[in-house]
Amino acid sequence: MKFKKLSIVLGIITIISIAQLGLLGTGLKMMVLGTSKAEQPTGAISHQLGVPNRIRIDKVQVDLPVVAQPLNNGTWAVEDGVANYAQGTGVIGSEYGNVGIFAHDRVNGFHTIKDLAMGDQIILYGDNFQAIYQVEAKSVITPQNVDVFAPTASDELTLVTCDGLFSEKRYMVKAKLAEVLTNGEVD
Repeated sequence: MKFKKLSIVLGIITIISIAQLGLLGTGLKMMVLGTSKAEQPTGAISHQLGVPNRIRIDKVQVDLPVVAQPLNNGTWAVEDGVANYAQGTGVIGSEYGNVGIFAHDRVNGFHTIKDLAMGDQIILYGDNFQAIYQVEAKSVITPQNVDVFAPTASDELTLVTCDGLFSEKRYMVKAKLAEVLTNGEVD
């Protein structure tokens, strides 16, 4: 009988802990990154190509549509079966980079990005471009590490998914832009 009561108490504590961590919801909690355009690095890029509408990572069999998610009350919604572009993060072709994309840690999401290695390719597609990135870093971070989507001085891509037994951590992949193909160059 004591073990049954202990199991119930532990179950309740686990549910409360998960709820406090924000893991029962379907949103990626991030604080608004307070960087104004005046604070962002400047450069001579003549135009922005836009946001991606598809991501492909051949090495780990990821091929997903990308949908834009607006930041609402400090949270980006996380849709199932797609990669989610964090509106307000970098745009392909801008001088300052850091395109932020996230997905659930599921088979129809980013579960396999944990198998990427340094130098592996990640391709983002848009209506008029194909941006090829190469993996440069991978790490496990806490959900409170909100600067992962902050603007950078170079063109970067940040992929994020959940990690840990109760999805209490985040798994992050950082990649640098290697090449952009536009219009007739895109396959």
